[in-house]
Amino acid sequence: MAIGFKIDFLSYQAKHRDLFHSFCSTISYYLEPRGWGTEFPYLLIHFYNGKLDWVDVPKLIGELKDIRERLKYIETTDIILDIEDLSERGSLRKRECSNYSNLANCFLVNDGRNLFDVLLKTLENSLIETDKEIA
Repeated sequence: MAIGFKIDFLSYQAKHRDLFHSFCSTISYYLEPRGWGTEFPYLLIHFYNGKLDWVDVPKLIGELKDIRERLKYIETTDIILDIEDLSERGSLRKRECSNYSNLANCFLVNDGRNLFDVLLKTLENSLIETDKEIA
């Protein structure tokens, strides 16, 4: 099943939902020593669970920019597929990410764009809207 991000009539498809879960698992594993959502609640609690109020979009944008910068220092062989099952740690995604130097560049959507770019564009476009929820 694919995952997408929608704002009003604009939508962005982002590959299989496992990509987004792996993206979030990798972020939490490396950047949140106190657990899921403790450092990045707007991404890993609100947005991940399907609802982010538009007034929180600037906070999520800030989190994503911080995360992207910090992931630049982690090699692609260290990807986390599922934080709840670390036995699969990186086994499938290593091949997909072998051409990239760090985790910030490793998560790509269907059309080859970086997931960070898609998320940031979606969120920045949402700032134009008012009283909308991003799902």
